[in-house]
Amino acid sequence: MTAAARTWAIARRELQATFGQPPAWVFLAAFLALAAGPALPRFFAQGVADLREPLGWLRLALLLLAPAAAMRLWAEERAAGTFELLFTLPVRPAEAVLGKFLAGLALLAAGLLLWAAVPLTLSALCDLDPGQVAAGALGALLLGATLLAGGMLASALTSSQVVAFVGGASFGALLVLGLAPDVLERVLPHALVEAAADLGAARHVEAFDRGVLDTGDAAYFVGLTALLLALNALLVERRGGARREPLAAGALVVLAALLAVDLLGQRPLRARFDLTLGRANTLAPALREALAGLDQPLVVRAYVTRDLPPGYEHLRPQVRALVDLLHDVRDAAPSRVVLDLRDPLGGDDVLERQRLARQAEQDGVPPVVVGTLSEDQAGELRLYAGVALLLGDRAPAVVPRAILRDDLEWELTAAVSRVTQPRLRVALSGEGLGDCGEARAALGRAYAVEEVDLDAREVPADVALLLHAAPVPPSERALAAIDEHLRRGRRALLLVESHLVDPVAWRATPFDGSPLPGWLRERGVALGPGLALAPAERPHTFEVDGALVRSRYPWLIDASPAHDPDSPALAGVGRALLPFAAPLEPAGPPPGVAWTPLLRTAAPGWVAGRGGGRSTSTRCGP
Repeated sequence: MTAAARTWAIARRELQATFGQPPAWVFLAAFLALAAGPALPRFFAQGVADLREPLGWLRLALLLLAPAAAMRLWAEERAAGTFELLFTLPVRPAEAVLGKFLAGLALLAAGLLLWAAVPLTLSALCDLDPGQVAAGALGALLLGATLLAGGMLASALTSSQVVAFVGGASFGALLVLGLAPDVLERVLPHALVEAAADLGAARHVEAFDRGVLDTGDAAYFVGLTALLLALNALLVERRGGARREPLAAGALVVLAALLAVDLLGQRPLRARFDLTLGRANTLAPALREALAGLDQPLVVRAYVTRDLPPGYEHLRPQVRALVDLLHDVRDAAPSRVVLDLRDPLGGDDVLERQRLARQAEQDGVPPVVVGTLSEDQAGELRLYAGVALLLGDRAPAVVPRAILRDDLEWELTAAVSRVTQPRLRVALSGEGLGDCGEARAALGRAYAVEEVDLDAREVPADVALLLHAAPVPPSERALAAIDEHLRRGRRALLLVESHLVDPVAWRATPFDGSPLPGWLRERGVALGPGLALAPAERPHTFEVDGALVRSRYPWLIDASPAHDPDSPALAGVGRALLPFAAPLEPAGPPPGVAWTPLLRTAAPGWVAGRGGGRSTSTRCGP
């Protein structure tokens, strides 16, 4: 009889004993109720098709099912007096341990199959990612196997199933809950949290919950399970009086398991597979390229409030996405990126919270004030959700608000570029950005910004980009200064009006005598006589001459990546609304000049003011 046949015989014997008794079915029913019941209300409250909340409750249910499946495997043998009798048969201790382990694993697999009804049901109501479902189930199975091996070790130490259950549950609680980063931050110094968290299971299931298969995390569970089973075999051999399994062989298995966890757990040797549709957990090429160019360690210091009160469930996916992105950045360049997560509002130490709040202010990360979406209460919450990038003695690059935005990865890419590359000089001219403080602040974070008056002086030679924004077209003197800037091989961005808009009469009149159309035509672009218009996304109700009219108005250019994916002006921007814009058309560019359209209006669209012959104005109204 081969070793595999003996192992299968033990497994078949345990399966018949397990599923032939009512407690197994009671445990499965309790497992399903705990894994699915509390998770569903929280899943729907967050408003996002993300399975991490149900997967968290699944882990808690495994803390009960795994020790329940393991408690009788050895304790019952000792209580019935068949422990020593088992090893009078031609069965080695390792074969007996593996056979019982497979039987317990079958019970866990049955529980996971029952839990599969949860994502199957939810998939009919929302678009769940099958990659996240598969990775989450695999992570739960690996965690369950580790908890089962720990429970078997506790069962081998006692003849009482109750004591074995308590021992196995205590081991699981320590591994999953006690060594979780949120718990460790409350009891350990900040410098020791990361190292201690790597010993626990909570850190190693995070990637599975997101839909990522990380070989380092898989090696952690496989290695720890093998270690516990080897210890189990050594303990059983000693208590059973068997001598066919040399102690040295068991020691070698233990050392091999430790070596596998140590080697495969090292970040440079880890492989990472994104199983989600659309590779949602894969960094953009621009960000990976920016991280690859680091010449010294980059400290990513994030101030994030993760403990949110009731009424702010809509923020949890945003905070979770921020933390996920930061972990992806660290994993993309583990030897060059140091992730430092802090929470100035977390913990019970008031002095520590005050110190972190002062540090956040010094790093340029202020608290963010957000409102609740709950219908039962109204209020505001002050939280932290910002990132500061520190590289040597260079000026830090800051993303002060990293939630409630669609361009987080683009903004983080820009921040990495700012802190790693010399700051380019940008000159601002005109009055168009005078009231746009947010736009000026964003430019200041990315570039060295200065003011310049084109009617009084030329653009400095070391300026890389000239941004001219004004409500009226530039003068001939200003256009000459722009020409000189372009002849140096530099770039210019002009934001100017082609029409004078009367917001009361809703009438647009083109500027007369402006040198801008002729200047553009010399460079191969014709400025159209009218305005480019497009209907609104949905109808609105207006009062016109005392009557209510419902129309798809106002007519705005709605530029978005959905209909203009190749536009460089829309990179990282969810949407751009242009109330009044003049159309541009190629007009035979001179040799060596090529024009690339930056914005295109969504179809259907039209140009108002054409076909009017000698008309000098465009009516902008319903």
